[in-house]
Amino acid sequence: MPMIDSSDGGERSHPARGEIWFFRSPDLPRKEVERVRSILQLVSKLTGWDCAPLSITPLDLHAAEMTLAAAQDAITKRLTAGVEQVGTEAHAELIAALTRLSQARISLREAVLVQRTSALTEVRHTLNRLRDLFTVRDLLIRAPAEVEKLGFGRAMLSQIQNSRWVVKSAYVRGDPDLAALMVKAGSTDPILLDQQVLETDMIHRRQPILIKNAQANPQVHPLLKTVTDSRSYVAAPLVSMSTVIGFMHADAYTDGRHVDSLDRETIGLFMEGLGYAIERAVFADRMLALRDQLCTYTAGISDLMASFTENDVSLKPADTPVELTRDIGTSALTSAIEDDVHSPLTRREIEVLRHMADGATNARIATRLMVSEGTVKVHVKHILRKLGATNRAEAVSRYLNTIQRYRSEPVSFFEKKSYRNG
Repeated sequence: MPMIDSSDGGERSHPARGEIWFFRSPDLPRKEVERVRSILQLVSKLTGWDCAPLSITPLDLHAAEMTLAAAQDAITKRLTAGVEQVGTEAHAELIAALTRLSQARISLREAVLVQRTSALTEVRHTLNRLRDLFTVRDLLIRAPAEVEKLGFGRAMLSQIQNSRWVVKSAYVRGDPDLAALMVKAGSTDPILLDQQVLETDMIHRRQPILIKNAQANPQVHPLLKTVTDSRSYVAAPLVSMSTVIGFMHADAYTDGRHVDSLDRETIGLFMEGLGYAIERAVFADRMLALRDQLCTYTAGISDLMASFTENDVSLKPADTPVELTRDIGTSALTSAIEDDVHSPLTRREIEVLRHMADGATNARIATRLMVSEGTVKVHVKHILRKLGATNRAEAVSRYLNTIQRYRSEPVSFFEKKSYRNG
């Protein structure tokens, strides 16, 4: 029985190389599909089977598998006629074709398995790259470009607003102008999500979809259909907090191929991970807001307590001199700011003033004192007003001059306290 060599398409016999063909490793799914197409043409020639797809007919993985099964039935039916009826040579060719067809089915399935494993790995890597983004806005802008790593040349992200489908961002490999045009087409006149739109089904089922003949489908977005000229596309819902908040559409138009069921699974898996990333970003934003509110609340309590205790007796030694010169360093300047009995500032304001003298920004002061930046701004405003200063440096200088003036005479703390109290 002759063995068929498929290294050049599989039309001629080569006994020496047949075993290598039979045990070859699976190729890319697209190449395996093309091999299937050539085998189907051979089956059609040997058996008269008229269901072989034309060269211009799209053939995805699922369709290739189903067509191979039909071709196998056609060969089996022809073989049952017997050697006497079909002839010895034709009978041998049919058996060789059946062997090749079976191997093609195995290789196709293995290729699909390899591609799915690769796609799963790439989705994980793509989602890992999105971990560096902490805001919902950044995630939505970056997502379409990341979809390219999953085998798509174009991608478009949309949001649902008032039951309408509004395009927010898009990516087209090598053509940013087309991406901008897609956003404009999908946002200028948003489509109402009713039963006339395919995307409505994603809201109810929360499952990705595959549209094979987009140009002939009346339920496809008419303006986007014209702008993109897409032949087939996949789409998946963006789900956050159990609610569909948007969609991702993608195709392989720039690669000159139709998308298939594996592309649908890939985009669905990616969008599921993106939904979790958005939930994480929203949760982080809420936690930061809660922290700021808590810090503001605790700062208010601290200031209130300081106002009751600002005239309490201090146990600080009275004979500690404060050296003040024009060339005083930052650290010495900070340590020179003390809680003086004659100070118009509260103790919390003095703490803020110390950090101001150290050159700290409002954000840094807020971190050090564990309060919100807004609370620090209020303290700085009060400090400038009480000291009659126009800026931070002047406020520090005025406070130190005040301390120096009161300490120019050797008067003890308790004498100052008695003098202040009359």
